[in-house]
Amino acid sequence: MPKKEVVDYIKKQLGKGHHIDKVKGKLVSRGHKRKHVESAVAHINKKKFTNTIILISLFLISLLIVMLNSGNLADQDVGADIEKVAEAVVGVVKEETVEPGLPPELLTAKTKYEAAISGDVNDCGQLNSEEQSDCKDKVYYKKAMDEDNVELCGLIQSESNRIICSDFYYIKKGRTDKSFCDKIINPRMRSSCEG
Repeated sequence: MPKKEVVDYIKKQLGKGHHIDKVKGKLVSRGHKRKHVESAVAHINKKKFTNTIILISLFLISLLIVMLNSGNLADQDVGADIEKVAEAVVGVVKEETVEPGLPPELLTAKTKYEAAISGDVNDCGQLNSEEQSDCKDKVYYKKAMDEDNVELCGLIQSESNRIICSDFYYIKKGRTDKSFCDKIINPRMRSSCEG
């Protein structure tokens, strides 16, 4: 376990916007052993990563429970509720990932979140090609819902995400016009829409 004062110092300096390498260098120049400084940084990153994973897991479990217990998805704005909860959870993740030196997975999640919020697929450009595709899918999904345009779902590369996008679009439309329910691919959602 790293020294608490070293961990606290690193957190404080990162909170002020200092680059992690400069903070580590300053600690080493003040007589701290490099391996102890690295251990403190790893401890901070591990704790943040673990907290983020716990939050995401709780979100996914809650989402699953809501969907399984939902008697009639058509009577609820599940898509909007899911987006609100997802934005809240990802907002927490975003807040925790502003410090440099974090695992690439968290920086990738932050980039995807910011791209979806901005609605600009160009914001996905700094990711690798596989992550870019997923990032763009998230942008198109959010735009489809925000702009009430199912054609944007067709731009989504992942087939499962494309289906989810169109199903949520049609279930929202099915509240006022049941003819949209026939277009829903997921049988449970279609049944709820028709009911």
